[in-house]
Amino acid sequence: MKDILITKKRQKTELKVWLLCLAAAFGLNIYAIATYEGQWSELFWSLGFVTVTSFVIYGLIGLIRLICYGAGRLLSKITKSDKKQ
Repeated sequence: MKDILITKKRQKTELKVWLLCLAAAFGLNIYAIATYEGQWSELFWSLGFVTVTSFVIYGLIGLIRLICYGAGRLLSKITKSDKKQ
């Protein structure tokens, strides 16, 4: 089997994307606490839920990125086949 290597640059990029997702989930938590007048101690107690939410957001963004990548590959194949004819 062929080995799959993930470059350091790709690892850093994915870490940055996940950290943005974590910040978004944390921001949503702050918004929910402020909107529903919850106790601010919930910021600490709900860190597990925030982390899981960040992975869900990361997965959704990954799915969108995969769809865009696939569409780009499909379009490039279509344009290449049009140029040959």
